[in-house]
Parts: sequence; structure tokens; C-alpha cells
Amino acid sequence: MRIPQTPPKLEELMAEAAETGRMMQLFTLMREAKTPRHYLHWDKIRRHPTPEGINHREWWMMQKLSRLEALKPIGLRDLSGKPFQFAIAGLVMEELHQIDLGAGGLVSIPEPITNPQTRDRYLVRSLMEEAITSSQLEGAVTTRKVAKEMIRSGRKPRDNSEQMILNNYATMERIRDLKSSALTPELVFQIHRLVTEKTLDHPTAAGRFRAPNERRAVGDDFGQVYHDPPPAEELEERMVAMCAFANGKTPGYFLIAQTKVIRRAVRGFHGYIERKTAELRDAEARMRVLELFNHRQVEMIRNALKHPGQHYTFESHRKSHQVAYQTARTDVLDLAGRGVLEKRKQGKQMVFFAPADLTIRLKKLEKQSGL
Repeated sequence: MRIPQTPPKLEELMAEAAETGRMMQLFTLMREAKTPRHYLHWDKIRRHPTPEGINHREWWMMQKLSRLEALKPIGLRDLSGKPFQFAIAGLVMEELHQIDLGAGGLVSIPEPITNPQTRDRYLVRSLMEEAITSSQLEGAVTTRKVAKEMIRSGRKPRDNSEQMILNNYATMERIRDLKSSALTPELVFQIHRLVTEKTLDHPTAAGRFRAPNERRAVGDDFGQVYHDPPPAEELEERMVAMCAFANGKTPGYFLIAQTKVIRRAVRGFHGYIERKTAELRDAEARMRVLELFNHRQVEMIRNALKHPGQHYTFESHRKSHQVAYQTARTDVLDLAGRGVLEKRKQGKQMVFFAPADLTIRLKKLEKQSGL
């Protein structure tokens, strides 16, 4: 990891331009120049081809000057006490427009795909993916297949990596219930305890501020420090300010990075809808027997057709669809009763398997039902 180069100070650049008498000429050159639509940090702009007749330092100065009038402070400050500021670039409005078009573009989609049950299944799948990806970024080492099996089956984590993934998943499920609540320091502590459950070397560090004698700098094995946090004595005040910002008590708007995240989510949802629509139409065209089952059972049948030998439990089915245990139990036992799944006992737990001849069984069931 490399720390981005610190940009030159605006005051120094303006003094250079005043000394050379180029200020008015630079304004003229910038009006005629074609510049990148995206925001570029100094660390990138210093490597980027400059507009004709302008060097990198002059280009950076003109970029900074063009943003000055649009800068808005927020209620958060850096280590020196200077408030963070931002400017809404024209690109943000374009991104928001695309989000509006994308989010409103869900037309001509079959009802089974857009109903609340299918929507909730997509949300559960998204939570799993986010929990796994976040944990891997934090250092968790495991495969996505094993992680999903652990979450769906409800088995206990085998190691610290699996514990991190389970913690993230449980935390995001909890946040779903809290999304309308105001953010408070107490709530942040509660979330921190959930995220770090059984993973810290010192469990007492969860759900509290860092003490003055505890330094938590972020760096590498070679002594390079990437982040040195504020003094512990300032943390309470800074947390209150952060919560006020999150709750909308200080100015805040969508920035470019956030709009891109939203657009990716919209595209991901559209892709999921398109795949599920194709799967549904294909299955319905080939198997009228699916009419005999509810939407949750249909999803399990599809999964079983793709993965012969896959095993299921009442708990894995419950978690996949976010339904009551009794509802999940009824679904699975009904499938087993009709011969769609095979039932076995592993210890004290009942486990259900997808038979290798499932397609033949479904065709036989279709004939018996007169479909």
C-alpha cells in the first residue's frame, strides 16, 4: 500500500502564478481546455496529461479555484481541527439521474419475480454476499461456498474467519431492524460488539472508546503508518458529531463514490431479476409440476436440480427465506412426503438430500397429478 502524495498548497500555487503573471492567461486556457469529467486527486492528476500550455501545478491550482465557491463544510473536523468540506460536481447530478432512470426501469417483469417473497430472498442473498466480502477485506480466509453453507445451515463457526463472517451477517440483519433509528454512540457500541463477537484478543475492548494509553495506529510490517487516529480524549465529542452528521443534523449530500455504489446495486438487482426471470420462464416451460408447490419450495427444487446431492435442513430453509421455523418445517416435510427430497437422520438432526434422479421423480409426479 502506498500513501498518496500530499498536494501542493493553494496559497503557494497562487503566489507562483502571481509572480509569473500567468493568472489571467491560465483562466483563458482552462476555458478552452478539455478536462476530465471525473474528480482527480493530486496523486493522479500529476501523472495525467495536462491541458495544452498548462503544467501540473497550474492545473491543480485551477481545479482547486474552480471548486472554492461550491465548497460546503460539514460538522466533522480533521486532526488539526479544520472542517472537512466537499463540492457537488456536475457528475453527481448525472449519476443521480442515471440512478433515477435505473431504479424506475423495472417494467414488464413477471409477478413471481417482483413479489415480496422473491424480493426478500434477493435481500438475504445480498446480505450473505456483503457479509462474506466485508470479512474477506478484513482478513477472513475461507471460500464463499463454505461461508454460505455455514450461514444457511446454522452450524457454529470453525475458526476466526468464519466467526467474522457470521458476525457481519448477524450485524447486517440487526441493522435492517434499526435502519429507521437515529444513530447514537450507544448504538455504535452495540453494533461494534456484534461485529467483534468472539474475535478480539481482548474482548473487553468491544463496545467502548479507546483509552488514552491505547494506541491503535494502522500501518504495515515495515513501520509505515497509514492512519494515526485522533487522541482518545476527543473521541466522545467526535462520535457525537459523527452521529449528528449521519442523522442529517448537519449538511450532507450524495457524493460521487456513493452514487456509483447505488448504481452498482441497481445494476446488480436488474441482473438478478433478469436471471431469475429467465430461470422461471425456462422452468415453467419445461415443468408444469412446479404449480403444485409454493414459491419457497420451487426455489428449493431449482437449487436441487442444479446441485444433486445437496443437503437441506429446516434451519437452512428458514434462513434462506426468512420465514418462521414451522413454515420452513412444513415446506421441507411436504417435499419429502412427495418424494422430491430424501430424508435421513444425522445424529439428532433431520437432513434432506436432493436425489440424483430428481428430474424423473418430478415428471412422474406431474403425470400422477394430471397436469
